[in-house]
Amino acid sequence: MWAHYALTRDRRTRRMWKRRIDAIEQAEAVEDAPTDREKHLLAHGAVWRHVRRTGKRGVRFGLALSALWMAWLLPTYMFGHGFGPWSLVFLLPIPVAMRLGRRMWESAALEGMRHFGETPTPSERAATLVRSAMGSFGAGFSFAFHLVFLQGLLTWFMTPAPTLGIEVGLDLMAGLTAGMLCGGASMMLAPSVAPQVKSSQLPYLRLEAQSERLLPEG
Repeated sequence: MWAHYALTRDRRTRRMWKRRIDAIEQAEAVEDAPTDREKHLLAHGAVWRHVRRTGKRGVRFGLALSALWMAWLLPTYMFGHGFGPWSLVFLLPIPVAMRLGRRMWESAALEGMRHFGETPTPSERAATLVRSAMGSFGAGFSFAFHLVFLQGLLTWFMTPAPTLGIEVGLDLMAGLTAGMLCGGASMMLAPSVAPQVKSSQLPYLRLEAQSERLLPEG
């Protein structure tokens, strides 16, 4: 698709292909959803667009934070240790981290999507915010952990530790540290992960909320 657009600059065809690909991905997501509730949610265009938008926003946030780490890592191995262009191997884990992180962000957006009517109570708002914050932390942690841990494993071929066990242990600690830092920073995106949804947009959520309120307590 991108090659065709680069050669022809046909924006109309590109938009058409993009819509078709997005529709196919939505259908696959609905089919793979483990519960009926998630299937109903993902079938709505508004939910699907929000989930995809959250995934892209979260990954971009993680990439922006990782740029600080990469700005030190690449020059250190390229010039400091003399590996030159071979240092670009540290870019290989980025697609893996992006894919895993995006899935976590999309899951957080879907899990955090609840509807409490047009006037939710303070406790309901707080519960949604806490759920979104935890999901944001998990997504940010996953992105940074996998990125730094995999990059650390690659250093075994350049500046190895005395033993493989020590190397894995050091890389694990580095990944956990990076994950905690990125996860904590990612919690700032919690308010945008699960915004309030209007009843007119998602009637399924309205019915779900009404049924939950009618359930007897205890």
